Amino acid sequence: PNNNFLYPIIERVFTDLSQGSIRQTSNPLDLAIEGEGFFAVRRGQEILYTRKGNFRLDNDGFLVNELGYRVLDQNLNEIRLEGVPTFGRDGSVFVNNVQVATLGIFRLENPQKVGRDLFLGQPQPAQNFRVLQGYLEMSNVNPILEMANLIQTHRAHETYSNLIRSLDSLYERFNQSF
Repeated sequence: PNNNFLYPIIERVFTDLSQGSIRQTSNPLDLAIEGEGFFAVRRGQEILYTRKGNFRLDNDGFLVNELGYRVLDQNLNEIRLEGVPTFGRDGSVFVNNVQVATLGIFRLENPQKVGRDLFLGQPQPAQNFRVLQGYLEMSNVNPILEMANLIQTHRAHETYSNLIRSLDSLYERFNQSF
C-alpha cells in the first residue's frame, strides 16, 4: 500500500479585524464602534479589549459585557452607573444629562487573540472612531466571497488530485514495461 497520503494542511490562522457591518438593535446598552478601536474590559486583574459591545448593567450598577467583565473608562476605571445611560459619539457617558464617564476606546498594537472576541495588546488612545448607541457590529465575514474562495479551493484540489492519479497511472505503466 502507498503510504504517501496527500491531504490539506492549515498554513496559517489569522483574525481579520476590519470593520463589520453595523446593525440597529434599539437596545440602549448596545454599542458599536465605527472606525478604529476596542472597548476595554477587566477580567480579574487583567485588562482585555473587545469590539463586541452588547453590554448590560450588573446587579451593582456596573456596565459589563456578556461575560460579566466590567467595562472600563479612558483611565481604566470600572464604569458604575446610577440610572439609564446615554452615550455620545465620542464615548462620553451621561446619566440624567450629566457626564459621568468616558468609555475607554483604544487601538491596539499587535493584538493577540485570547478568547472568542477578546484581545490583548499595547493600548493607545483611539482617534478615528464614533460610538453608536443602540447598534452592534456584526461579523465582517462576506459569505459570498468565502463561498467563492471555497469553490476555488475545491476545484484546485480536484485538479491536483486528477494530476496525481494521472501521474500514478503513468508511473505504473512505466514500471510494468521493465
